[in-house]
Formats: sequence, structure tokens, C-alpha cells
Amino acid sequence: MKKMSRPYDLVARYGGEEFILCFPKSDNADSASIAERIRKTVEEMMVNLPDTSQSVKITASFGTASFVPEFEEDVDAVIKRADDALYRAKDEGRNRVCVADPK
Repeated sequence: MKKMSRPYDLVARYGGEEFILCFPKSDNADSASIAERIRKTVEEMMVNLPDTSQSVKITASFGTASFVPEFEEDVDAVIKRADDALYRAKDEGRNRVCVADPK
């Protein structure tokens, strides 16, 4: 994901299978576009299984949320909104990007 992001973006593991991608100076549309580009790239990849000659296709679901300083929302609230959007993406069939509603 780091290779598919811009040089100044932050990509970090957040949990077992969850990652946080921070896109500075990006609004909802920009973030959704970057996430969609990464999602498509992941979908097109073939992942080799360790110690075998097999490979599999994987998919990724994304939830995005924008931090807007005027709303005085803390980082935990933004992460919660992104997480809610992620679970909406999973509920709607996976392998998609869902954007959180603005605060």
C-alpha cells in the first residue's frame, strides 16, 4: 500500500488485518480516489502462498473519513467514522470503498 500511496502519505498497521492510511491535505473525494486506486491494484494482484506453488487473489475493503478542523472532532472520532464506513463496505459485499458521512 505504501508503494501505491503518495510520498507524504502515512501507511501503518492498525490491527491484525486493518491499516490506517493518512492522506494529508485530501478531502473525501481525494481520499476515496486514492483508496479506490489501491483497492483495484490489490484486486489485480496474485499473492503467492508461502511454501507452496499456489497463488490466490485477494481483495480489500476501505472506509474513509476526513478530518475537518472546524468541526473540532478528535482523531478517535475520525477513526470511528472511518471504521464505520469500513464495516459498511464489508456489509455491502466487500471489495469496495465507502466514504463516511461528514460529521
